[in-house]
Amino acid sequence: MDLAIFGGVAFLGTIVVIIGFIVIIIRNIMRPNRELHQKVDNLERELKELKDKQ
Repeated sequence: MDLAIFGGVAFLGTIVVIIGFIVIIIRNIMRPNRELHQKVDNLERELKELKDKQ
């Protein structure tokens, strides 16, 4: 009985670690896209301001 509880806890812990690892990888992949998107937005805003000045 104790071994079954230990096995269940170990299994659930493994699942949690795998999910956490996947989330960290996805965040690292998405971060450059967010930064690039923010830079593009800033450039578009500056371009619009320059066109409005003319």
